[in-house]
Amino acid sequence: MTTFNPELLPIPSVSSLLPGNDRVVGAFLTASLLSVAHYLGSGRKGKSPHEPLADAAKSDTESHPPHLRPPNVELLGGPGSMSIKLGENAALTRLSPEEQLHVLCQRVVPGGPLKVVAELESGEWSNPIGFRNLGHYLTVLGDEVSFKHWQDLTIRLPNEDLQYDRNSYRIPEHAFCNLSRLDWRGHCEQLASSWLPLTPSLLQSLTTLVITCDVAFDDCSRLLLYGEQLKVFELHSIRPDVGPLLHSLRTPAEVQPYDTQRPCLENLTLTSYEDIVPLLRPFNFSALRNVIFNLSYPARNLPSLPFNWTKLRTVVLRGDMTEHDSIRIQRKCSPDTRHHHTRTAGL
Repeated sequence: MTTFNPELLPIPSVSSLLPGNDRVVGAFLTASLLSVAHYLGSGRKGKSPHEPLADAAKSDTESHPPHLRPPNVELLGGPGSMSIKLGENAALTRLSPEEQLHVLCQRVVPGGPLKVVAELESGEWSNPIGFRNLGHYLTVLGDEVSFKHWQDLTIRLPNEDLQYDRNSYRIPEHAFCNLSRLDWRGHCEQLASSWLPLTPSLLQSLTTLVITCDVAFDDCSRLLLYGEQLKVFELHSIRPDVGPLLHSLRTPAEVQPYDTQRPCLENLTLTSYEDIVPLLRPFNFSALRNVIFNLSYPARNLPSLPFNWTKLRTVVLRGDMTEHDSIRIQRKCSPDTRHHHTRTAGL
């Protein structure tokens, strides 16, 4: 059944379209959880995140103005999951976060897959210090539970440049040899300037990659090129006014301009302010089944995309299009394809 609605409607997420989706929500509530928190301070600029951090909440509060203080630390853990959150809501404890991580990791199933959520909230503290501290705690967790057991990693960062020196400490990305899912949200600068930058060795094992930040056209192309095993790729959003940052990755034009095979990709979600046809044209998506495009430009040439349209199960389009544009796409698809097209003219 096909619907065409000229009103502005919310675009569905890929999780709502796919059966059997492994949802993160509730993962920490179903396990027997232990919540610990600690207000720690570093105050030592230039230290790498893998070095011990100061454990003196009171002295930090007294010696640093609010904009230089580190955020509080909240830790949650269960048999197959771990959450590290730096922000406002945390109570004080006598144990350091490093000691509490050691305690929590005793509950993790030995040798089992681990799901990790790492989050830095914005607040009246130093976000760059909090960013370095978050990298430190992830390193401590990796020492307790080997990175090779991490299969699902979610990173939530403030949407601001956190001023991380590219020559500073990095978590060895090759250590994530079994990481299959990465959900990353933050500022585009942290894609390259981080304790965990997006590099070929990190991308090569992923089957799901979700990126939420403003990204350059070339960088999105690079992610598709190096995500050879991706089954799910979701990116919000491509903007023409953002410069490329992932210079360690080559573009398809530098490797193979046309017919780059991506036989695994089944679900593609893109939000873009720039024409996506040149972005996708170099690739062959033989397994593609579901597409969601949220487009803030006149989407007139979508039918020229190099898809096997008759194999698509779901086509969700939101953008500046006419009813004729919608019909053209529907005619390229199978009668069984589900369509949800929303016209948002004038964006």
